[in-house]
Amino acid sequence: MPGKSRPSNSISVIKNTHRVYDGSQRKEPVATTKRKKYGTGRYAGIELEPQPSDSAQDPLNWARWKKELFFLSICMAGSIVGVFKTLFVSVNGVLATQFSVSYTAAAAFTGVPILAAALSGFGATFLAQMWGKRSIYLVSALLMLGASLVNMNIEQNYAAFMVTRILQGLGWGTFETLLVVSIRDIFFVHERNLRMNLYNLVVIASFWGAPILGGFISQSKGGFSDQIMYLNLGQTVSILLLILATPETSFDRPSSSSASTTSSHSRSQTATSITTTVSTNALPTTSPFQKYLKNLHPMPYIQIFDKSEAIHAIKALIAPSTILILLLTMPLVATSVAVAQSLALLFSGNPIFLFPAGLGYLFVTPAVLAVLGYTFIWLVSRHAAQPSSRSSSSSSAKVQFSLNHALSFAGAGTMIGVTGLLSFGVYAASNIVSEAIDVGGEIFLTTPGADISLSVVSLLFGILVAGATMLEFAGVGYISSQVPDSSPSSTALPLAYQTLQNIFIGGFVLALPSWIGDGSELRNTVLAITIVQILLGGTVAAIYWVKRESIVAADARLLDLDGKKAPYSKDLKRWDTQNSFMDDA
Repeated sequence: MPGKSRPSNSISVIKNTHRVYDGSQRKEPVATTKRKKYGTGRYAGIELEPQPSDSAQDPLNWARWKKELFFLSICMAGSIVGVFKTLFVSVNGVLATQFSVSYTAAAAFTGVPILAAALSGFGATFLAQMWGKRSIYLVSALLMLGASLVNMNIEQNYAAFMVTRILQGLGWGTFETLLVVSIRDIFFVHERNLRMNLYNLVVIASFWGAPILGGFISQSKGGFSDQIMYLNLGQTVSILLLILATPETSFDRPSSSSASTTSSHSRSQTATSITTTVSTNALPTTSPFQKYLKNLHPMPYIQIFDKSEAIHAIKALIAPSTILILLLTMPLVATSVAVAQSLALLFSGNPIFLFPAGLGYLFVTPAVLAVLGYTFIWLVSRHAAQPSSRSSSSSSAKVQFSLNHALSFAGAGTMIGVTGLLSFGVYAASNIVSEAIDVGGEIFLTTPGADISLSVVSLLFGILVAGATMLEFAGVGYISSQVPDSSPSSTALPLAYQTLQNIFIGGFVLALPSWIGDGSELRNTVLAITIVQILLGGTVAAIYWVKRESIVAADARLLDLDGKKAPYSKDLKRWDTQNSFMDDA
């Protein structure tokens, strides 16, 4: 008001302005303590793990719609990878004829890329440490699409076709490894179980279900090239989602939290009562859409290579848990994939003469049983391993996977799988190979293929696939629970297992056609694999039952986890070499 003087320490308020401190007056530092953050809604009271930073760029702080769109994108990419693996199961016989090679050489169009994928997937984890995941996704997707566009036009050149398939394998290997890590990047621990299992179901359905549609498409005038063409259309959609809906998820959360705390502390020191007014009209404004596009930069993340994480990943390849779980699951899982790649060898020639569409229909029951088997064991595991209480700890919302549960599920999967394998081998061999029958002193040869039921073949093969799926669920579930989620090495064991598993799968795909020949050795081959699976499974179960704590301690020593506690294990102490797992084995 006129005639009244304004106090010297008063603050004038001007519309559409911000205060800018000049730092002329300082307050004493105020101690800052980072407050714990908790979930909301049904997860209210649960301490979030990992703890998100205060940055809006932190993937854990993304809006729900952004996370769901991202999840849709990676599910699409995962399904494309599944289709690539079983792309030629219904046309391997056609490929062998077209390229004038043996069936084993035709099966190599799948086996060799799987081996390449194992190596690229393992190496991608190191590249992702430095350059993030988004740039790797984009490069890999474009590599796969380019290779597909080339090999759909190759008709006679075996070497060129193989090169394009290897390039595809190098591309899908990075997705196979990093997509799972991306899910961990954007979801809290209590949210991951549902997301991981939904993603796995999508991959399983695409892997075992793709041959159904692929065989039908390959029956058309364009042959298997039409199948590749439709896959390219799917890849195009996936690439668009990767470009527009898949921001970078790598985030240096500890550094961000430190910077946020420092910034807050600095602001508390520079508080002052003297202000200067600046019009907000002069400040640049950024729309939410512009901010979103800024996050879609091809390479928004660059970090210094962390040697310790790389060493942990390499050490995990020889960790006791990795080796034992691999021995437990490898024979049956690898055989299920190899049998799928050998179906054309058994049924596309004499005496069955199935066309690609008929071979594709053999996958109807396996696809259904694989999805049902995985869903069943997932739901059972949730009920069997429910947390005992809902405390403020985030671990209370996480489904744990104990050794007892893992061995029980693995035993059930093994029994179902070997039953399907033996039944499939005996039934198929008896219907595709002529047998001599002595009738009243006269020798007669049976007519193979006359009484075969393709529905029975599909059912028996489906039982094998369902058992293998359940067995792998048990193995992966247990090995994933052996390292605390808070550890930087939390993905080391699953990654090592997946790498070695893919190597054996690729080897089985290459070897099985030679083992079974024209089908005459099918019965002996499945019998041998069944015996190996039972012996290895029983041995691994016995070792875990007796030496569980020693195995956990050995894993902890390799991954530098001394002092940290993994689920369902005792407190880890420094390794006593006199009572070590290696010495007692």
